[in-house]
Amino acid sequence: VYSELREDQKALDNYKKSLIVTQKIGDKVNEISNLFGIAKIYTIQENYPKAFANYQQALVIAQGIGEKLLEGII
Repeated sequence: VYSELREDQKALDNYKKSLIVTQKIGDKVNEISNLFGIAKIYTIQENYPKAFANYQQALVIAQGIGEKLLEGII
């Protein structure tokens, strides 16, 4: 929601908080989603190294759990 309103920092903060929770509970699909969202915000901010790192991390997890659809999206 925040990213759609162009409130990038709020969106980034919420994605990061959600990422911590998904990692703690082992929810890999939502972990990928949060990493993708973080990467998207960094891309909007033109912080390409951080965007790439988050996309890469999401891709590695998707490959690790065999999520071909998510792999293709990332």
